[in-house]
Amino acid sequence: MRDAARTASIPIFYAKADHRADGSDTDPLLTDTDMRLNPWKNPERLGKQVPAAQHDSWEAEVINEIAPEASDYLINKHRWSAIFQTHLELSLRTRGIDTVLLSGGATEVGVASTAYAARDLGINLIIVRDACSSRYPEILKMYMDKVFPRMGRVRTTQQVIEMVRR
Repeated sequence: MRDAARTASIPIFYAKADHRADGSDTDPLLTDTDMRLNPWKNPERLGKQVPAAQHDSWEAEVINEIAPEASDYLINKHRWSAIFQTHLELSLRTRGIDTVLLSGGATEVGVASTAYAARDLGINLIIVRDACSSRYPEILKMYMDKVFPRMGRVRTTQQVIEMVRR
């Protein structure tokens, strides 16, 4: 899909988490569980979850198999959404882009947050079903079958490649 986009001169944007190692850019929110859905030992205590994807850490980097090229955009994000308080919307608007092909890991976190924000801004979405993942297959299926079709178009990688080639 990435190669087809490059051939069609479609700009490629990589969103990557970018957090401070000390967690000081993370809001201390009251939640029932940690990010792996493990209940807190003391659920009434307000505390910060130090993100795994810290600035320049292995977890924050784009994997080598799909490494960005010099012409690609890197969007450092400090929240789940790749749009909220980043330069992604501005970069899309200045290029006249009104449709985003969306894929990524942790569908119920970053992909969903970005999809909601894009929809609220009037950006058309094509969510690439088989280029998204989750550690929870039932949640991935729910988003792809019940949530995302109401927000945009859900297509396979092969369908997207055919669309791009046209």
